[in-house]
Amino acid sequence: MSRALRVTLIGIVLILASLFVLGICVIDIQTGGPAPDGLALGLFVLGIIVSMIGIFFVKE
Repeated sequence: MSRALRVTLIGIVLILASLFVLGICVIDIQTGGPAPDGLALGLFVLGIIVSMIGIFFVKE
């Protein structure tokens, strides 16, 4: 597997992890718990950045 594809897949996994954390946030808000929205947003932005690095900047 090429390095660019590997870095892009890591970015996609980070984006999916942010969606998972966001789902937990929705469930916690309904039950009255603290909402880690910042963590979900941070994972999403980090996933976008890592994916863009994998697509545009990593050479094979």
